[in-house]
Amino acid sequence: MIKICSVSLCLQEAHSGSDGYCRSHYVKNNRYSDPLYISKPKRSAIEKIEFVKNSVQTAGDDCIIPYWSPTSAGYFNLNIEGVRVRAHRYALSIHTGVPYTTDKLCLHAPVKCHNRACINPLHLRWGDASDNAKDKLKDGTSSRGSMRYNAKLTPEKVRYIRNSSKPYKEIAEYLGVSVGCVSEVARGVNWAWVK
Repeated sequence: MIKICSVSLCLQEAHSGSDGYCRSHYVKNNRYSDPLYISKPKRSAIEKIEFVKNSVQTAGDDCIIPYWSPTSAGYFNLNIEGVRVRAHRYALSIHTGVPYTTDKLCLHAPVKCHNRACINPLHLRWGDASDNAKDKLKDGTSSRGSMRYNAKLTPEKVRYIRNSSKPYKEIAEYLGVSVGCVSEVARGVNWAWVK
């Protein structure tokens, strides 16, 4: 004899070991503790685009953060005609009239806004990789030198290398770095900004 799902008005076959539920209701019950769970509808691409357009028109001094989930990098994406576009890039495009397909980078203004999730066009500007690197230095978000997670040298150690008359091998052993590293620092190839 075939058992029917225990949820009223469901005429699907109940599976053994599923507490009398059909496959669909069994999964919902295990996942959400409710066999009648209905997931929230996903925001459509059009709603997201409209949010960005409205945000651009009403932009003030505060950061504007979209309501949908960000990427793992902290940015928000839009789907425009099947193409993934960063929301802050699209917002700046609307504000300035420059197409979002431009080769320029969309940069957050240094000092003014450190929030990569922000799509306020008053906090954004077009630039290139050089501008972006300069902004990182101004903001203190650059990962050069001792700010890098795997850095073995500090500005003090760099000055020690440059002012020392000892052989490179001896300095390298003392600091726990390679002879090549000491040579490049001493010649100004690496850590050139440290005087």
